[in-house]
Amino acid sequence: MKTSLILLLTALTFNSFGQGFQKLKSKVKHSTGAKIVSCSDDYFVTGGNAGDLYIWNYEGKILKKVLLDNTKINAIEVIPDSRNWLVGITSLNPQRYIIKCFNTQGEELFELIDTTLDQVGIDQDYSDNNQSTKAAIEAVDKNFPGLRQKELKSPKAMNGLSHIELIQDIEVSPDGKSIASIDKYNILKIWTLSGELVNSMKIQNGKKDTELYFLNSESLFISPTITLNIDSGKFENLGGFERYSGVPFSNFVYFYFDYNDLSRPEKMYNLNTTETIDLKYYSYSAGTNGSYLVLLGQDRLIRVFDESGTLNSKFGKDRTVKTTFRGEELTKYSLIKCFDIAPNSKFVVTGDEIGKITIWNRE
Repeated sequence: MKTSLILLLTALTFNSFGQGFQKLKSKVKHSTGAKIVSCSDDYFVTGGNAGDLYIWNYEGKILKKVLLDNTKINAIEVIPDSRNWLVGITSLNPQRYIIKCFNTQGEELFELIDTTLDQVGIDQDYSDNNQSTKAAIEAVDKNFPGLRQKELKSPKAMNGLSHIELIQDIEVSPDGKSIASIDKYNILKIWTLSGELVNSMKIQNGKKDTELYFLNSESLFISPTITLNIDSGKFENLGGFERYSGVPFSNFVYFYFDYNDLSRPEKMYNLNTTETIDLKYYSYSAGTNGSYLVLLGQDRLIRVFDESGTLNSKFGKDRTVKTTFRGEELTKYSLIKCFDIAPNSKFVVTGDEIGKITIWNRE
């Protein structure tokens, strides 16, 4: 394992590359910018900022467009070994936080509805989690009585809800039997593949943004440091990295930058030896398919690492713009905003701020 750490450190220091990814095709489709990408081995789904969703094959052909009017897309997850996919949305009228299941023909199959939600409980939870917002509205009303404020309204159970706040992330277990979703209040829900609620629980991780990763069909990693057995409900917590974002990868957990000084430098933590090494990136986001770790840096370059810890490929450059981030000068090489890697590791798909979708294939 020490050899793996040395390889990883060497790769990060000298940027040596192995088998890489090359651009296959680019196409601009999301007129207001790309927001989310989710890949299967055969197709991928992209979501934009205007409720627009596209289903693609890896030749760059659009198989179907789905337009969800008056909505904001928050999360997308393709169901493994399936022609179906999930999307978590915020519907603005009526106010709904809902997960929908579609097929590759763009047909809506069903919604995940939490039938245990009641209006009294929703109102109380909404009030408890919005104390600062309520105080700000009251302060404006008091000091500027003529200024009309937006009323804080809780969603209505009668409209059918998956969650009572914005859906941060959706993940499907490797065996395709369980769905995990989490909202901005850090309420985690476990569903069956048919959309029946199995369990709901509050996650105490002190984070505003939480991501989910299935380690296997029974174990769920909740960023940055929590592992949950979804059958027994037992939690395990890896302490000391609470201020980071975290993604599990092989025998490591990669703890990366989360917009606070305590999450610098980034760390690669070895679960077997408890050793850590410092990394040098401001990672904008990170992800994994189990075989590769993919990072998007604040320089907006994609970096791909294999299980040995070797930096396999670095790509995405289409411009050179000098900028400043947190008081440090850096170069921004692209407008890439989101990405995903196919489960079979043959493709990486990126989306950028102007709505360009790019397919990268492994040489």
